Order: sequence, then structure tokens, then C-alpha cells
Amino acid sequence: RSPVCVGDDGHKDWIFSIAWISNTMAVSGSRDGSMGLWEVTEDVLGRSDSTLDVSRVPVYAHISHTALKDIPKENTNPDNCKVRALAFNDQNQELGALSLDGYFHLWEAKDTLTKLLSTKLPEIGRA
Repeated sequence: RSPVCVGDDGHKDWIFSIAWISNTMAVSGSRDGSMGLWEVTEDVLGRSDSTLDVSRVPVYAHISHTALKDIPKENTNPDNCKVRALAFNDQNQELGALSLDGYFHLWEAKDTLTKLLSTKLPEIGRA
């Protein structure tokens, strides 16, 4: 299949992590402190297959996010809420997000993203 471009219509900074939550849904985490939910449908894949430029290089199909959620900023410096890592638990349908400010955020990840909790991680190794 040809490539699909996510992030253009939603994130305002670099994407640092992507986690697939199903065969057609992915979540991206950005340095701007947001997470985007993207659905890659057969229609999207069909559009990217059929558009080749004159050098036979595939043209990216651009898609819009299904949902865009900000990492909670109420307990920390808003400039430090950059999403650094995402991990998905298929059994519980939950997405974990680690932000640069030292918080772990847990989200229910199905057709949308619903925040379940945010907790400050312990600081270790500081002298």
C-alpha cells in the first residue's frame, strides 16, 4: 500500500509517537501536547494507491483526525506537556501516554479518546 500522511490537520508540532489501536485506527502523540485519533479506511488507502506523480512516486493521501485531545495541563507547566511515548493495551482498550512533565495519562481508546486518569510519576535518581 501507498503511504498515508497523518498530523497535517491537527498537530502544530512534531509527532513523537504513534500507537495502533486497531487494524484501521492509530493515535499520534505530538510535541504540542496533543493526541490525535486517525482512521485509515479502505477509501483512504484507495486514494493513495491511485495517485502517482509522473516519476511513479506515490502521492500521500492526507486524512483528518477523528478526535484531537490535549494532555491535561492543570497541574503542571503547560509548555512541558509534550507527548513523548504512547502504548496501547488491547485487552483493556486503554492507551497510556507519557508526557515530558513526568505525568502518565491513561485514556480509554475506542472510537474516541476518553481520559481515565493522570498521575505524576515519582522522581528517581536526583542527587
